[in-house]
Amino acid sequence: MGCFKPFIVLLAFLSAGVLALPAPDHPWTDRKGDDHRESGYGKDCLTDSEARFLVDTYNYFFVRLDPQVAEKYLAPDFHEFSDSYITLFMNGSKPLGSPVSASRDEFIQNHFVENPFYPEGSPNWFRIEEIFHSCTKIGFRWVLPPEGQLPVSMGPLPIRGDDLMYTAKRDGKWVITAEWSEFNTLAWAQNIGICAVETNVYEYVRAFEQSDVLLPNTWIVVRIDGRGFKKYGFRKPNDDRGIGLMNAAAQGVMRELQDLVIGYGVSDEYSFVFHKDCTLFERRASKLTTTIVSIFTAYYVQLWPACFPETPLSMPLPSFDGRAVMYPSVRNLRDYLSWRQVDCHINNLYNTTFWALIQQGGMDAVKAEEELMGTSAADKNEILFSRFGINYNNKPEVYKKGSVILREVRYIGLSPQLD
Repeated sequence: MGCFKPFIVLLAFLSAGVLALPAPDHPWTDRKGDDHRESGYGKDCLTDSEARFLVDTYNYFFVRLDPQVAEKYLAPDFHEFSDSYITLFMNGSKPLGSPVSASRDEFIQNHFVENPFYPEGSPNWFRIEEIFHSCTKIGFRWVLPPEGQLPVSMGPLPIRGDDLMYTAKRDGKWVITAEWSEFNTLAWAQNIGICAVETNVYEYVRAFEQSDVLLPNTWIVVRIDGRGFKKYGFRKPNDDRGIGLMNAAAQGVMRELQDLVIGYGVSDEYSFVFHKDCTLFERRASKLTTTIVSIFTAYYVQLWPACFPETPLSMPLPSFDGRAVMYPSVRNLRDYLSWRQVDCHINNLYNTTFWALIQQGGMDAVKAEEELMGTSAADKNEILFSRFGINYNNKPEVYKKGSVILREVRYIGLSPQLD
């Protein structure tokens, strides 16, 4: 049963485990002269004082149980119920929902202790927070204060519980016929050393976290983008050193995360594709995205000196943001990659023409932008070829289509061994 083991010495007060506010010196003494009845109750209904008396009397059974008092105020067919008690102290010997004690005699046998835990005259240490009753039923809520608020150390955690008591008037006297008690077992177990579990009172803040698990059986694409890369002064319109650095960092990510199958990069962005069967980080979007962003950034910064030996990095250092998107089918995934590649072509053709107008045509950025406004792909190709002798089709494919990294899987067949 793990950390839940029987603990015999304390059974006397841990059962229904409830004590009231300071009870009478002798709660089991006969009451005399208490004939007052609150308004609204008939003569066969509990009064407030009678309800409180029964609660105090019952609770004293778990301080110093006197069998004669138990015989007086518990019905012979008394039943005691507590799944909390069964879970914590009976080690699975009884099924949940069954009575802890199925008679008055069994209750006395279970809870009578020759040398009670509480010395004679000890005050009640359980606080009754609320008592409410009908004609024959009594409900009450209680708390055992934490360490520092009691004469003896009962542990660092407060214990709270709820009890329901059934009563009946027999031979002119109220007796208890059944009692249900449930309490927070884990805190009690820790307090008495049955189960040592570290607790943190601030752990409730975890409830504010939101689940971001991505749907199963979908391709996951994490796309990262550089933040403010204009400040690094890359060559225009394309910088082979920057492209090489992006590809090298992406290869580092692919090596470290074996669930990745494809990487596609253009300019300062890179898309990484997780296989649809991926279970890394339980498919949590935040974990997948931040892991890729952090690994990619680490490689990018680490490899920068190799690609830009004459341009050391300075603050602020390169950084990337990222997002995770799900695609349910191979066609959707293919269309995503096609979208990014078409975008690469559109942007690169524009940038190639734009920078040719500035670098070779002598225009400033404003004039070049006005020149290209509303032009088609054919118009841009014509500007490049007719004015600057540039055949866009002859430009390196990596400029026009981006970079692709694939994980190659090889299946090696084993030939049968011949004698």
